[in-house]
Amino acid sequence: MNRKGRKQRKPNILLVLTDQHAPRIAGFAGDLHVRTRHLDALAKRSVQFDAAVCASPVCTPSRSSLMTGTWPHTKEWLRNAFWDIPTDDNCFLALRGAGGQMAWLHASWTEWKNIFSLEIYGRDGKLMIDGLGGSYGVERLTFYRMLPGMGPPETTSWEYPFADRSWVLEFADFATAINEGRRPCGDIADAVANLSIVGDVYRRYRS
Repeated sequence: MNRKGRKQRKPNILLVLTDQHAPRIAGFAGDLHVRTRHLDALAKRSVQFDAAVCASPVCTPSRSSLMTGTWPHTKEWLRNAFWDIPTDDNCFLALRGAGGQMAWLHASWTEWKNIFSLEIYGRDGKLMIDGLGGSYGVERLTFYRMLPGMGPPETTSWEYPFADRSWVLEFADFATAINEGRRPCGDIADAVANLSIVGDVYRRYRS
């Protein structure tokens, strides 16, 4: 109601949010090659947030923050989703290195099929490693190369249908490192560093 007691008509607000659509690939933002005439026409009679930043580098938390108005500040989440035990059966971590590197980790006791999946993201592409052989499935390396015009990436995959030799290779490296007097790939210092991260996660989560 306004001051005169009349019922006010609420404005009809349309929020357009496109996924993985950088400003550099929109005509109204200055791109000279991409044709986005409908977005250009809409931008002429709309408000443009050209100095906005994402609340999160990952799409889903960023959209959730936009819709709810809350800051996605949680860096770790430990929970008992299935078992009534004094420890967590699932954990989700967001890790950031001193150089700004980001890593996402999900560890689960309730994923009954053995899974190994590692993804490494770069500016122009992504490497994805799946499987280890044996119960983890066929080992596969996939390279996704981002194209200049965006869209679906160029994808190349290689499969390595061998048995799971990870334990054998790790022990062989450990024995060789002793003979050569060097640090093995993954030693006690790495174990302590990992456990310190785990301890810090629990302290943060319970505080």
